[in-house]
Amino acid sequence: MKTLAILVFTLVLSQFYVNIGLAGHENVQYQSYYPHEIRFLQVDNLDVAVRLFKNTTTSGRVEGLHLYLGKIGKTEAKANYSIKYLNFITNIYLLRFSEFNRHLQNSKIRSVIAYGCINRNELAKEMLTSPLFIPLLPYHRETSYVKDIEERLKTIECTDIFQELKILKVGFTAGQEDLADKIVEQIKSNTGFKLNAEKVSNPNDWDILVTRIDMPSYVLSKLSYINGVYYGTDTFEGTTFIKDLFLNGKEKPEQRIISEEDLFLYTRSIVSEWYERGFTYPLMYDIEYYIYNDDYDEGLHNMAWSPLVGLTEPSAFFRTVKIKLFPWNGWLLVGSPTVDKCKFNPFPVPGDQTCYGLWSVLSDPAFVLNPYNLTFEPNRAVAHEVIEGDFSLPSESLYFDGKDVRVVGGEKIGANVKVLYRVLLGPYHHGVDMDVGDIVYALHFMKKWVERDAGLAKAAKDVLDTLRGVRVLNVTEVPFIIPNVLNSTKRYLWIEAYLKLEQVNSGRVVALTPPWSTLPWEILYLLDTVFEEGRLSIGDLDLVNRKTVDLLTEKLKEFRTINAVPVQLRGIVKDTEAKKRWDSLMSWFNNTGNLMVTNGPYKLAKKSESEIVLKAFRDPTYPLGIGSYDHLNAPRFARISKALLYNNTGVNGQTVRFEAHVEVEDILFHARSYSKEFKGSGSAKVFVYLVDEVGRLYYYSLKGKPNKEGVFSSALSSDLVRTLPPRKYYLFIVPIPSYQYYGLPATNNYMNTTYVKILLTIPGSKTEEHSMDAWLFLLFAPAFILAIFVFSRVHRRLGMSRARR
Repeated sequence: MKTLAILVFTLVLSQFYVNIGLAGHENVQYQSYYPHEIRFLQVDNLDVAVRLFKNTTTSGRVEGLHLYLGKIGKTEAKANYSIKYLNFITNIYLLRFSEFNRHLQNSKIRSVIAYGCINRNELAKEMLTSPLFIPLLPYHRETSYVKDIEERLKTIECTDIFQELKILKVGFTAGQEDLADKIVEQIKSNTGFKLNAEKVSNPNDWDILVTRIDMPSYVLSKLSYINGVYYGTDTFEGTTFIKDLFLNGKEKPEQRIISEEDLFLYTRSIVSEWYERGFTYPLMYDIEYYIYNDDYDEGLHNMAWSPLVGLTEPSAFFRTVKIKLFPWNGWLLVGSPTVDKCKFNPFPVPGDQTCYGLWSVLSDPAFVLNPYNLTFEPNRAVAHEVIEGDFSLPSESLYFDGKDVRVVGGEKIGANVKVLYRVLLGPYHHGVDMDVGDIVYALHFMKKWVERDAGLAKAAKDVLDTLRGVRVLNVTEVPFIIPNVLNSTKRYLWIEAYLKLEQVNSGRVVALTPPWSTLPWEILYLLDTVFEEGRLSIGDLDLVNRKTVDLLTEKLKEFRTINAVPVQLRGIVKDTEAKKRWDSLMSWFNNTGNLMVTNGPYKLAKKSESEIVLKAFRDPTYPLGIGSYDHLNAPRFARISKALLYNNTGVNGQTVRFEAHVEVEDILFHARSYSKEFKGSGSAKVFVYLVDEVGRLYYYSLKGKPNKEGVFSSALSSDLVRTLPPRKYYLFIVPIPSYQYYGLPATNNYMNTTYVKILLTIPGSKTEEHSMDAWLFLLFAPAFILAIFVFSRVHRRLGMSRARR
């Protein structure tokens, strides 16, 4: 009897923890993100935000603030030191050299002025910024590949190589006059006043222009979120950053990038090209902040964000953030000065971090941005296979020509890439399940309107032109059952996409134009019709605005009476399914007064001028559960505690062995907080590359792996060492944290990577030394003999002269 009681107690206890793991405190049969409610509040300035922070409570009543999305500068940050911050890069300061000054066409003169005569470290210290030497930011993945180039640029001195350049005119853009003054003074002082630098205000007459780029504006100018798909996914790549801001279209054509080795070599080549041909140089970057509540009860933790872009792309943040008092639930209170500016328009989402925050949880993107390596991770679309080749569309494929959807087969369409996707289907908020028709009509809609709307064309046309067709394979269903807790079914759509790409980039191709839609086909059909009739434009769309909703519901009533099915979906959508769709949409409108229907983890509950409230979408068939993004909640960093080169002179071509002790941060949880400590660990990969003093690359390896204690051992082979010319070399070792979370793919953190540099000297060989001695002997021996002969004759004559006397 006692054994039975223990068994029952164990089963009950395990069931209790299963319930909590699935759903927290509110609904044990629900898998969802948390908190269960997000309130976006209109907060006009920092003073109001700070007052709200101090009065935050969600116990008994809900008021106050957890996060403020207004940007906070350094001065304001110091004045509010008791509040915690999320930092992000906001301004990038640049030097642009004139291409019309013949002296400045010499890259050596440009680099001496930019790095030797202008002291970044002093400027950054004076202006409370951070120095920037290479055309990459510390949070770009590609920075790990060029640590040696950054080191070399730091050593450039202000030498006297510009004798003919008697005057240097320093111009500036708006707001940069003070910085221009400091640069002028530095150039004069560091050249010993041999170079006469002067500040000029003429915008068309300068040798150096001091200017600034706003990083969030740069990102939002390139990135668009349209119906659950990000367009401009290359925005976060370091190579794109270099090409856009530092090479001005002068770069080599992009290479085929399939592996990390390809990206490593391409990055080094494009940075080298910038150094030789670029006229724009990085100077420093600035940091701004979001403030958040760190109170023991009412504070936040588990936040994933990228310091490179802040919350401009906030999908990961809102899928990881937790409230300390309610680790699986609670009310998240977000303040912003632009809540009243947000429109409910998915074509595209208005370019503002608050609006992006709303849409990132109202809808579900196909892919979300991993903030630590700036690649896109699967969310509702998973790429299982990417194949290159010369493809024809298989039979029963769908071809989109912008007017219709045609069933084709066997056509040569110029496709050279095939991607197999598994799409995670799930429910829409109005109670119907996603199906093939939603994906097909979304692709048709975009292919059609990208040709007719200038805004869509600018954001997405180039990408959509790469899509040649799709083939729907099937829908599979997988039971998902937990006894007495959950009895559900997961549904997956398997679909192939055929693309035509100039250059294949495996890290980018899967997120380029995935088969996905966050809106159901019936809403897209309503929009398509009213756009076609000219009664509404894409830019004026708002699925909550009364005027727009009245126009759409007029058409909704018409379509509902006839159970309308668009021509493009006939044969895909049955009449009974159409009737269910129109009835459900009308019911949603009658209950809510809006047409804001998506398939995301949150749904719209309230909208006013000062507040937008989102509630978690409670449905057991929603395909993503708690913990889906927990591997992103706390980034780990790595360092090398000790590095050894066992023979740092490669004598006679001997193998050069080296060792590095890698430490990775370990997360220690303490109730409502956590701490980190470095420990020797195998949860990393190690980059190694060997360069000489001028940056020539002789060896690289990107697949190093330490043992479980963190010890990484490797060697430069004797075959390699024998090929190295006699000179100094530097071995760079860069650890990259690479950790796994409960069987998920490894997460690599490329942010702010550290490194060690070790000197390796290759002396001349014995043979070469003997050959040099022989050569010197042959060169100087005749001269030596001649000198002796001349000396003896002179000495003899002097002797004879004395004898005569």
